[in-house]
Amino acid sequence: MNDAAIIDALDNGARTWLVTGDGGPLVQHAVDTLLAWGKARCGPPQFNLLVAHLGDAGAGVNACSTARTLPMLGDLRVVLLRDLEAGDEASFAALAAYVAEPSSSTLLIVTGTGFPAAKKGGSAWGTRIPKAIGATGRHLKVTKNDVSPAFFARERARSLGKELGAREASLLVEIVGKELGALSCEVEKLATYVGDEPTISMDAIQAASTMLAEAVGWDLTAAIAARKPDVALASMHRLFESGDSAHRLLGLLLWQMRQLLQVAELANRPVPEICEATSLRPDQVSRLKDAIGKDRPSTSAMLQRLARANRDMNDHRAGDRRVFEALVVELSSR
Repeated sequence: MNDAAIIDALDNGARTWLVTGDGGPLVQHAVDTLLAWGKARCGPPQFNLLVAHLGDAGAGVNACSTARTLPMLGDLRVVLLRDLEAGDEASFAALAAYVAEPSSSTLLIVTGTGFPAAKKGGSAWGTRIPKAIGATGRHLKVTKNDVSPAFFARERARSLGKELGAREASLLVEIVGKELGALSCEVEKLATYVGDEPTISMDAIQAASTMLAEAVGWDLTAAIAARKPDVALASMHRLFESGDSAHRLLGLLLWQMRQLLQVAELANRPVPEICEATSLRPDQVSRLKDAIGKDRPSTSAMLQRLARANRDMNDHRAGDRRVFEALVVELSSR
Protein backbone atom coordinates (compact mmCIF):
# COMPACT_ATOMS: atom_id res chain seq x y z
CA MET A 1 0.00 0.00 0.00
CA ASN A 2 1.58 3.29 -1.09
CA ASP A 3 1.21 6.67 0.61
CA ALA A 4 -1.76 7.70 -1.53
CA ALA A 5 -3.63 4.49 -0.69
CA ILE A 6 -2.91 4.96 3.03
CA ILE A 7 -4.23 8.53 2.96
CA ASP A 8 -7.30 7.43 1.01
CA ALA A 9 -8.08 4.72 3.58
CA LEU A 10 -7.67 7.23 6.42
CA ASP A 11 -9.93 9.74 4.70
CA ASN A 12 -12.53 7.00 4.34
CA GLY A 13 -12.60 6.19 8.04
CA ALA A 14 -9.92 3.55 8.70
CA ARG A 15 -8.87 4.35 12.27
CA THR A 16 -7.16 1.16 13.47
CA TRP A 17 -3.86 0.17 11.85
CA LEU A 18 -1.47 -2.75 12.33
CA VAL A 19 1.86 -2.22 10.55
CA THR A 20 4.21 -5.21 10.72
CA GLY A 21 7.13 -6.79 8.90
CA ASP A 22 10.90 -6.96 8.56
CA GLY A 23 11.04 -4.01 6.17
CA GLY A 24 12.56 -1.69 8.79
CA PRO A 25 12.58 1.72 7.08
CA LEU A 26 9.55 0.76 4.97
CA VAL A 27 7.57 -0.06 8.10
CA GLN A 28 8.69 3.22 9.66
CA HIS A 29 7.73 5.16 6.52
CA ALA A 30 4.20 3.77 6.64
CA VAL A 31 3.97 4.65 10.35
CA ASP A 32 5.29 8.16 9.64
CA THR A 33 2.62 8.62 6.94
CA LEU A 34 -0.11 7.61 9.38
CA LEU A 35 1.30 9.84 12.12
CA ALA A 36 1.56 12.86 9.84
CA TRP A 37 -2.10 12.51 8.88
CA GLY A 38 -3.12 12.08 12.52
CA LYS A 39 -1.01 14.95 13.88
CA ALA A 40 -2.59 17.35 11.39
CA ARG A 41 -5.99 16.63 13.00
CA CYS A 42 -5.29 15.92 16.66
CA GLY A 43 -4.92 19.46 17.99
CA PRO A 44 -2.35 19.98 20.79
CA PRO A 45 -0.07 16.89 20.76
CA GLN A 46 0.50 17.14 24.50
CA PHE A 47 -3.20 16.40 24.99
CA ASN A 48 -3.98 14.00 22.16
CA LEU A 49 -0.82 12.12 21.14
CA LEU A 50 0.42 9.07 23.05
CA VAL A 51 3.45 6.98 22.04
CA ALA A 52 3.96 3.82 24.10
CA HIS A 53 6.08 0.68 23.91
CA LEU A 54 4.52 -2.73 24.45
CA GLY A 55 7.66 -3.89 26.22
CA ASP A 56 6.88 -1.54 29.12
CA ALA A 57 4.78 -2.92 31.95
CA GLY A 58 1.10 -2.10 31.53
CA ALA A 59 1.70 -0.05 28.37
CA GLY A 60 -0.77 -1.93 26.19
CA VAL A 61 -3.59 -1.83 28.73
CA ASN A 62 -3.07 1.89 29.46
CA ALA A 63 -2.82 2.77 25.76
CA CYS A 64 -6.08 1.01 24.93
CA SER A 65 -7.76 2.83 27.81
CA THR A 66 -6.41 6.16 26.49
CA ALA A 67 -7.65 5.28 22.99
CA ARG A 68 -11.21 5.23 24.33
CA THR A 69 -10.86 8.76 25.73
CA LEU A 70 -12.32 11.61 23.69
CA PRO A 71 -9.75 14.07 22.24
CA MET A 72 -9.21 17.47 23.86
CA LEU A 73 -9.20 20.67 21.75
CA GLY A 74 -8.99 18.63 18.57
CA ASP A 75 -10.93 16.26 16.33
CA LEU A 76 -8.75 13.20 16.83
CA ARG A 77 -6.71 11.32 19.42
CA VAL A 78 -3.61 9.50 18.13
CA VAL A 79 -2.19 6.46 19.95
CA LEU A 80 0.97 4.77 18.67
CA LEU A 81 1.97 1.42 20.17
CA ARG A 82 5.48 0.28 19.20
CA ASP A 83 7.37 -3.00 19.73
CA LEU A 84 4.53 -5.36 18.97
CA GLU A 85 6.91 -8.31 19.26
CA ALA A 86 7.44 -7.47 22.97
CA GLY A 87 3.76 -7.50 23.96
CA ASP A 88 2.34 -9.66 26.74
CA GLU A 89 -0.95 -11.46 27.28
CA ALA A 90 -2.57 -8.56 29.14
CA SER A 91 -1.66 -6.07 26.41
CA PHE A 92 -2.96 -8.30 23.63
CA ALA A 93 -6.18 -9.03 25.51
CA ALA A 94 -6.77 -5.29 25.92
CA LEU A 95 -5.90 -4.68 22.27
CA ALA A 96 -8.26 -7.43 21.08
CA ALA A 97 -11.09 -5.95 23.13
CA TYR A 98 -10.40 -2.48 21.76
CA VAL A 99 -10.22 -3.40 18.07
CA ALA A 100 -13.50 -5.28 18.40
CA GLU A 101 -15.17 -1.95 19.27
CA PRO A 102 -12.76 0.88 18.32
CA SER A 103 -13.35 4.57 18.91
CA SER A 104 -14.12 6.57 15.78
CA SER A 105 -12.32 9.60 17.30
CA THR A 106 -9.01 7.77 17.81
CA LEU A 107 -6.34 6.78 15.32
CA LEU A 108 -4.63 3.70 16.78
CA ILE A 109 -1.37 2.53 15.19
CA VAL A 110 0.24 -0.70 16.37
CA THR A 111 3.60 -1.58 14.87
CA GLY A 112 6.53 -3.99 15.16
CA THR A 113 8.16 -6.87 13.36
CA GLY A 114 5.27 -9.17 14.27
CA PHE A 115 3.49 -10.95 17.09
CA PRO A 116 5.56 -13.09 19.46
CA ALA A 117 5.22 -16.84 19.08
CA ALA A 118 2.11 -18.17 20.77
CA LYS A 119 2.76 -19.93 24.06
CA LYS A 120 1.43 -23.41 24.68
CA GLY A 121 -2.12 -23.10 25.89
CA GLY A 122 -2.17 -19.35 25.15
CA SER A 123 -4.28 -17.36 22.71
CA ALA A 124 -3.31 -17.06 19.04
CA TRP A 125 -3.15 -13.26 19.13
CA GLY A 126 -1.23 -13.19 15.83
CA THR A 127 -4.37 -14.53 14.13
CA ARG A 128 -7.14 -13.04 16.25
CA ILE A 129 -6.07 -9.41 16.34
CA PRO A 130 -5.21 -8.96 12.62
CA LYS A 131 -8.53 -10.59 11.71
CA ALA A 132 -10.43 -8.22 14.02
CA ILE A 133 -8.52 -5.18 12.74
CA GLY A 134 -9.33 -6.13 9.16
CA ALA A 135 -12.99 -5.48 9.89
CA THR A 136 -12.47 -1.89 11.09
CA GLY A 137 -9.05 -0.81 9.83
CA ARG A 138 -6.03 -2.09 7.94
CA HIS A 139 -3.19 -4.56 8.45
CA LEU A 140 -0.11 -3.56 6.46
CA LYS A 141 2.53 -6.28 6.06
CA VAL A 142 5.74 -4.63 4.89
CA THR A 143 8.74 -6.84 4.11
CA LYS A 144 12.21 -6.02 2.81
CA ASN A 145 11.34 -7.92 -0.38
CA ASP A 146 8.60 -5.44 -1.26
CA VAL A 147 11.09 -3.13 -2.96
CA SER A 148 14.50 -3.50 -4.58
CA PRO A 149 17.36 -2.03 -2.50
CA ALA A 150 18.44 0.27 -5.36
CA PHE A 151 14.91 1.60 -5.83
CA PHE A 152 14.61 2.10 -2.07
CA ALA A 153 17.87 4.08 -2.03
CA ARG A 154 16.65 6.32 -4.86
CA GLU A 155 13.31 6.92 -3.18
CA ARG A 156 15.00 7.64 0.15
CA ALA A 157 17.22 10.19 -1.55
CA ARG A 158 14.20 11.78 -3.23
CA SER A 159 12.44 12.07 0.14
CA LEU A 160 15.45 14.08 1.31
CA GLY A 161 15.28 16.38 -1.70
CA LYS A 162 18.14 14.73 -3.60
CA GLU A 163 18.37 12.81 -6.86
CA LEU A 164 20.26 9.51 -6.91
CA GLY A 165 20.81 8.01 -10.35
CA ALA A 166 20.32 4.32 -11.16
CA ARG A 167 24.04 3.69 -11.60
CA GLU A 168 24.88 5.54 -8.40
CA ALA A 169 22.21 3.61 -6.50
CA SER A 170 23.62 0.32 -7.79
CA LEU A 171 27.09 1.30 -6.60
CA LEU A 172 25.73 2.20 -3.18
CA VAL A 173 24.00 -1.18 -2.86
CA GLU A 174 27.17 -2.97 -3.94
CA ILE A 175 29.16 -1.13 -1.26
CA VAL A 176 26.70 -1.00 1.63
CA GLY A 177 24.73 -4.18 0.99
CA LYS A 178 21.00 -4.83 0.63
CA GLU A 179 19.95 -4.17 4.23
CA LEU A 180 17.49 -1.27 4.02
CA GLY A 181 18.34 0.26 7.38
CA ALA A 182 22.02 0.58 6.45
CA LEU A 183 21.10 1.97 3.05
CA SER A 184 18.79 4.56 4.61
CA CYS A 185 21.55 5.73 6.98
CA GLU A 186 24.06 5.91 4.13
CA VAL A 187 21.72 7.95 1.92
CA GLU A 188 21.05 10.36 4.81
CA LYS A 189 24.79 10.77 5.32
CA LEU A 190 25.31 11.40 1.60
CA ALA A 191 22.47 13.93 1.49
CA THR A 192 24.20 15.85 4.27
CA TYR A 193 27.59 15.48 2.62
CA VAL A 194 26.49 17.02 -0.72
CA GLY A 195 24.90 20.01 1.05
CA ASP A 196 22.99 22.23 -1.35
CA GLU A 197 23.81 20.09 -4.38
CA PRO A 198 20.60 18.59 -5.82
CA THR A 199 22.27 15.33 -6.89
CA ILE A 200 24.20 12.62 -5.07
CA SER A 201 26.97 11.93 -7.55
CA MET A 202 29.29 8.98 -8.02
CA ASP A 203 32.12 11.15 -6.73
CA ALA A 204 30.17 11.92 -3.55
CA ILE A 205 29.49 8.23 -2.93
CA GLN A 206 33.10 7.30 -3.45
CA ALA A 207 34.29 10.18 -1.26
CA ALA A 208 31.84 9.94 1.63
CA SER A 209 30.60 6.36 1.80
CA THR A 210 33.70 4.22 1.75
CA MET A 211 36.85 6.30 2.03
CA LEU A 212 38.80 3.71 3.98
CA ALA A 213 37.12 0.61 2.60
CA GLU A 214 37.46 1.87 -0.96
CA ALA A 215 41.16 2.60 -0.57
CA VAL A 216 41.95 -0.78 0.99
CA GLY A 217 39.49 -2.41 -1.41
CA TRP A 218 41.51 -1.15 -4.34
CA ASP A 219 44.60 -2.64 -2.67
CA LEU A 220 42.78 -5.98 -2.67
CA THR A 221 41.52 -5.65 -6.25
CA ALA A 222 44.93 -4.57 -7.57
CA ALA A 223 46.63 -7.45 -5.73
CA ILE A 224 44.20 -9.92 -7.30
CA ALA A 225 44.85 -8.47 -10.76
CA ALA A 226 48.62 -8.65 -10.21
CA ARG A 227 48.37 -12.23 -8.82
CA LYS A 228 49.86 -11.36 -5.44
CA PRO A 229 48.02 -13.61 -2.95
CA ASP A 230 50.03 -12.44 0.08
CA VAL A 231 49.17 -8.79 -0.58
CA ALA A 232 45.55 -9.70 -1.37
CA LEU A 233 45.12 -11.65 1.87
CA ALA A 234 46.74 -8.87 3.92
CA SER A 235 44.35 -6.32 2.40
CA MET A 236 41.40 -8.62 3.00
CA HIS A 237 42.30 -9.04 6.68
CA ARG A 238 42.64 -5.26 7.09
CA LEU A 239 39.09 -4.88 5.80
CA PHE A 240 37.78 -7.58 8.13
CA GLU A 241 39.56 -5.97 11.09
CA SER A 242 37.89 -2.63 10.30
CA GLY A 243 34.51 -4.28 10.83
CA ASP A 244 33.43 -5.02 7.27
CA SER A 245 31.34 -8.14 6.66
CA ALA A 246 32.09 -10.73 4.00
CA HIS A 247 28.88 -9.90 2.11
CA ARG A 248 29.73 -6.21 2.01
CA LEU A 249 33.30 -6.93 0.88
CA LEU A 250 32.03 -9.20 -1.87
CA GLY A 251 29.82 -6.36 -3.11
CA LEU A 252 32.74 -3.94 -3.03
CA LEU A 253 35.01 -6.44 -4.79
CA LEU A 254 32.37 -7.18 -7.43
CA TRP A 255 31.96 -3.50 -8.24
CA GLN A 256 35.72 -2.91 -8.42
CA MET A 257 36.33 -6.06 -10.47
CA ARG A 258 33.78 -4.84 -12.98
CA GLN A 259 35.73 -1.62 -13.27
CA LEU A 260 39.00 -3.56 -13.51
CA LEU A 261 37.56 -5.58 -16.41
CA GLN A 262 36.48 -2.34 -18.09
CA VAL A 263 40.01 -0.98 -17.73
CA ALA A 264 41.37 -4.21 -19.22
CA GLU A 265 39.09 -3.89 -22.24
CA LEU A 266 40.02 -0.23 -22.75
CA ALA A 267 43.70 -0.57 -21.87
CA ASN A 268 44.94 0.67 -25.26
CA ARG A 269 43.00 3.94 -24.99
CA PRO A 270 44.31 7.14 -23.34
CA VAL A 271 43.87 7.36 -19.58
CA PRO A 272 41.41 10.32 -19.76
CA GLU A 273 39.08 8.28 -21.99
CA ILE A 274 39.22 5.34 -19.59
CA CYS A 275 38.47 7.65 -16.66
CA GLU A 276 35.42 9.02 -18.44
CA ALA A 277 34.14 5.53 -19.28
CA THR A 278 34.71 4.03 -15.83
CA SER A 279 34.33 7.02 -13.45
CA LEU A 280 37.75 6.15 -12.01
CA ARG A 281 40.46 8.62 -11.10
CA PRO A 282 43.61 8.74 -13.25
CA ASP A 283 45.73 7.27 -10.45
CA GLN A 284 43.32 4.35 -10.09
CA VAL A 285 43.34 3.67 -13.83
CA SER A 286 47.14 3.76 -13.96
CA ARG A 287 47.39 1.45 -10.97
CA LEU A 288 45.00 -1.10 -12.45
CA LYS A 289 46.68 -1.00 -15.87
CA ASP A 290 50.02 -1.73 -14.20
CA ALA A 291 48.48 -4.56 -12.16
CA ILE A 292 46.80 -6.15 -15.17
CA GLY A 293 49.91 -5.97 -17.36
CA LYS A 294 49.67 -7.93 -20.61
CA ASP A 295 47.72 -10.82 -19.09
CA ARG A 296 44.07 -9.80 -19.43
CA PRO A 297 41.62 -11.56 -17.07
CA SER A 298 38.72 -13.51 -18.56
CA THR A 299 35.53 -11.52 -18.03
CA SER A 300 33.27 -14.58 -18.20
CA ALA A 301 35.37 -16.71 -15.83
CA MET A 302 35.79 -13.85 -13.35
CA LEU A 303 32.08 -13.00 -13.14
CA GLN A 304 31.10 -16.68 -12.92
CA ARG A 305 33.48 -17.17 -9.98
CA LEU A 306 32.13 -14.09 -8.20
CA ALA A 307 28.56 -15.23 -8.78
CA ARG A 308 29.37 -18.66 -7.36
CA ALA A 309 30.91 -17.08 -4.26
CA ASN A 310 27.80 -14.97 -3.75
CA ARG A 311 25.64 -18.08 -3.92
CA ASP A 312 27.91 -20.08 -1.62
CA MET A 313 27.92 -17.35 1.03
CA ASN A 314 24.22 -17.85 1.62
CA ASP A 315 24.24 -21.60 2.24
CA HIS A 316 27.77 -22.98 2.54
CA ARG A 317 28.55 -24.72 5.83
CA ALA A 318 32.00 -23.15 6.00
CA GLY A 319 30.51 -19.69 6.59
CA ASP A 320 30.60 -16.55 4.48
CA ARG A 321 34.04 -15.41 5.67
CA ARG A 322 35.69 -18.70 4.70
CA VAL A 323 34.01 -18.55 1.30
CA PHE A 324 35.34 -15.04 0.74
CA GLU A 325 38.85 -16.05 1.83
CA ALA A 326 38.80 -18.97 -0.61
CA LEU A 327 37.65 -16.61 -3.37
CA VAL A 328 40.51 -14.18 -2.73
CA VAL A 329 43.09 -16.99 -2.72
CA GLU A 330 41.73 -18.47 -5.94
CA LEU A 331 41.47 -15.19 -7.84
CA SER A 332 44.90 -13.92 -6.76
CA SER A 333 46.62 -17.25 -7.52
CA ARG A 334 45.26 -17.75 -11.04
